[in-house]
Amino acid sequence: MATEEIDLEEMYEIRPRLYLNMPDLKIKEFQCKVTILGLRELVSPGILPIRKAFVKFNLKSLLKAEQAKGVEDIKTQPKEGGSNPNLKTKIEF
Repeated sequence: MATEEIDLEEMYEIRPRLYLNMPDLKIKEFQCKVTILGLRELVSPGILPIRKAFVKFNLKSLLKAEQAKGVEDIKTQPKEGGSNPNLKTKIEF
């Protein structure tokens, strides 16, 4: 059986990807206010029922890596249990 060398770069026209130059991006600062009234029809992924639900905001994903080091995630305090908890919480960041 004869073997033939195939050039994948030529075959699939692979070219280097163009990356965004992050320092050149214009970034606007903003303030976010969220009022969380409740969660409805929650379903447990496992065999245990839902005890006390909460909402977690991953703020590190909104910032550059250098700025995200000193930032903590924000989450609501769990109050009511069950699949339809009322949270009645206001979060600002």
